[in-house]
Amino acid sequence: MRARRDVYQAIADPTRRAIIQLIATEPLDIKTLTEKFEMTQQAVSLHVKLLSDCGLVRMEQRGRNRFCRAQLDKLEEVADWVGQYRKSWDFKQGKVEVYLEKLRKERYGKQKNDMSDRELRISRLLDAPVELVWEVWTKPEHLAQWWVPDGCSVTISRMEVKPGGKFDLVMRGPGMEIDTMSVFLEVERHRKIMYQHLTTPKFTTTIGFEARGRQTFLTWSVAFEMIEQFTTATEKYGAAEFLKQTVERLGGYVTGAQRMH
Repeated sequence: MRARRDVYQAIADPTRRAIIQLIATEPLDIKTLTEKFEMTQQAVSLHVKLLSDCGLVRMEQRGRNRFCRAQLDKLEEVADWVGQYRKSWDFKQGKVEVYLEKLRKERYGKQKNDMSDRELRISRLLDAPVELVWEVWTKPEHLAQWWVPDGCSVTISRMEVKPGGKFDLVMRGPGMEIDTMSVFLEVERHRKIMYQHLTTPKFTTTIGFEARGRQTFLTWSVAFEMIEQFTTATEKYGAAEFLKQTVERLGGYVTGAQRMH
């Protein structure tokens, strides 16, 4: 009986994962690939054949040499499968962060100007260059695609990404319509955005952008004006989970945009 072969079997082996990484940006011939590993050309060819059988590699003949070209769209199946569990992982991670912060306060107390009892913080490494992440954050036509959850929509009436610029929008969903007005306080291209939410509840949001090669390390914090507003937003309206989902949607959107560039 022939062994079952699929994308999960293909990426289960570290050598095959390394091959995919090597040819992700440009095709390589078998000889060049072999030079990257401490194994024979025959062994590398067997790994490539399995990747080809699973649809992750397409072989191309160029003169006397055969080149391996990655077909990364097949990995979307894995991404979809992992996505089923990501929300659960993020929720558990969030509960751990809250618990650790509680322990820190109990042990060390609160320092002057500490806003940890009324601030939400999250960070993510996004698989896109900082220029692209900045673009999808600062252009209304992009922002409207990832800002709100599925089933909701957003209309951005004004977005002037500069210090003192207006940031006004309307969010609509089942049985709700929310008008919000904000003003940008700080804007450092490809580095930082800070804006103040003027409508209730009042808070200040700071987004940091850090280039890490072809990826971007994003930090996002929301500091509420009053602890009562923080408590209402997190316990009644699920603000912490909403922030996590917003960053996840941003990550998914920039990944899709990256493939189109």
